[in-house]
Parts: sequence; C-alpha cells; structure tokens
Amino acid sequence: MPGPTLLDDVAWIWRTWASRPARLWALTLGVFFVFGALVLLALPWINIAYWARPWQFATLYCGFVAPLAILIRDQPWHRQYAYSLLAIMPLELVALNLGTTIPYPGNLLEPVVGARCFALAMVLIDSWIPYVGNRIVALLWRRMRIVRNG
Repeated sequence: MPGPTLLDDVAWIWRTWASRPARLWALTLGVFFVFGALVLLALPWINIAYWARPWQFATLYCGFVAPLAILIRDQPWHRQYAYSLLAIMPLELVALNLGTTIPYPGNLLEPVVGARCFALAMVLIDSWIPYVGNRIVALLWRRMRIVRNG
C-alpha cells in the first residue's frame, strides 16, 4: 500500500495554515518580525554572520520562519527542531553560498567549529528559532485569551 504523496503533503500544509485563526497569524508574524529586527540589531555584537541587505530579516522571519513555525507549532519540541533542521538547512546553505549571509571575519563560531563546519553550526543554531518563537507566541496567546475572557 503506497504512502502519502507529495500532493497529500502539500494539501496538509495548506489545510494546517488555513485552519489557524487570523489573530494567531498576526501574533506570530508580529513576534517573528520583532525577533528578526532584534537579531538584525544584535548582529554586530553577536559577531557571527550578517545579512547582505538589512531588509532580509523581514523576508526571512515573516516569509519563511513564521509560516514554518505556524505549521509545526502543535508538534513536541524535538519534532519542531527536526522539521526546522530540514527546512532551514537548504536555506542556510544557499544563503551562505550566494553571499546573502556573510560570516564576519574572525567571527566567534569558526574558532570553535572550524571554517569547514561553519554552515553546519549555523543550521544547528538557527533551527532553534521556530521553536523559541513558538514558545513566545504560545505564552502571548494564552495571555491574550485570559485578558479577552476576563
């Protein structure tokens, strides 16, 4: 018996996204926009890598990471991390190879993992972002419901 097809998976993605309330989408996009803006401001002090164009944070966090987080938000933490690894890995590798993500010279990560493992380390670190964002969204979502319901 054949398993689910790619079309079945795409249908599941669309059903999941469509079933999320608009307020949850707005909250999630807001949280990830602020998170991305804070990362953008902190990049010189973090001293690992930076974006070639400052506006990239908005397209990355609102156009990619937030929809990913909404898709996986009901999963346990280890599945959220695993799905994030699979989604972020190709994006990170392409960004580093195209030069849209640029490692700082003498960054903090290369002495620890080496230049050859820099991309792997970035993927392992960045894959926590959807989970952390989902935790923040869940906390705010609960508080919004408490305030709304009195």
